[in-house]
Amino acid sequence: MFVSVKSKSITFYLALSLFLGACSAPSASSMDAGSSLGKAGLLDAAQTALSTQDCSTAISIIKPVYESTNTDNAIRTMMASAYACEANVNVFRNLGDIVTNISTLAGVGFWSFLSTTFPSTLSDRASEGAQLAQDALHSIISPSAVILPTGLYNASTYNPAAYKPGDRLNDANAYLMFVSLAGIGALENRYGSPYANGKRGGTFPWAAAADVNGTGTATQADGCAYASAIVNYVDALGTLSSLTSGSIATAFSTLNSAFQVAIYSACDHACTLGGVASCPTCPEKLRSRTGCTGVATDPATVAALGIIRSLTNPGDVTEAAIYSLIGWQLGP
Repeated sequence: MFVSVKSKSITFYLALSLFLGACSAPSASSMDAGSSLGKAGLLDAAQTALSTQDCSTAISIIKPVYESTNTDNAIRTMMASAYACEANVNVFRNLGDIVTNISTLAGVGFWSFLSTTFPSTLSDRASEGAQLAQDALHSIISPSAVILPTGLYNASTYNPAAYKPGDRLNDANAYLMFVSLAGIGALENRYGSPYANGKRGGTFPWAAAADVNGTGTATQADGCAYASAIVNYVDALGTLSSLTSGSIATAFSTLNSAFQVAIYSACDHACTLGGVASCPTCPEKLRSRTGCTGVATDPATVAALGIIRSLTNPGDVTEAAIYSLIGWQLGP
């Protein structure tokens, strides 16, 4: 199968080469992240670790720099790659699977595909890796972006993150789609008890506002993270459609047509149902995995619940209609 890629996305595919090929480098402990040469050496050392799927070594090399004044977009990109390694993201394989199976993915079969492609248990770090990779990708902000303080989260850290996709670099948004898919699949496995064929075996524990709190218990935080990953996935589809051509562009356009309107409708309906004032479609704060407050009047919380209900446990006719189109169906 021949796949063409538009020239403006070349840097994206070069960035993805972090998962391929090893580069020789001196010991990471001997490199000074404050110098351009030392930083380049640390990036090479992390890339070498990733080429053999040594996720923990890559994280240990890059994380100290990421959490310091020496961080920059190159470091953030590598940090996202290292965390995505823990989430079992393999862009080229994932991309090939999507293009090959697109006829069954633009609808209810999509969620079963994710639960089988991205298995996870409480004993691994797949979900955590995907969530932390999402944070890192959100912090890869375009140098030309003009952002008010309200447009950022994690603003007090060395890696402030942007809610709006347009404030980030295109490459980060494109990679975000694959990270989002890994995050969704991992949480499906942890909370949805999927059957071997990927269909849902149980009901998620996120039924009320208090169940979806980005800074609450692990389970509450995962509820917000699940809805957040879905919204980020929908956001990223538009970016990938514009960065690619040929069969890849067709696949992303097909997915975008299937999911964007339905997910946005789930957010809108939930806000209307909950009587929440000033509730924009899938509120910006829901792009952050910690953006839900767990309060019944919080737009991000209400929208998150609307997405979860519409995809797994519809409560009325409108949600049932969305569920029949794109919901994660019960098995076996």
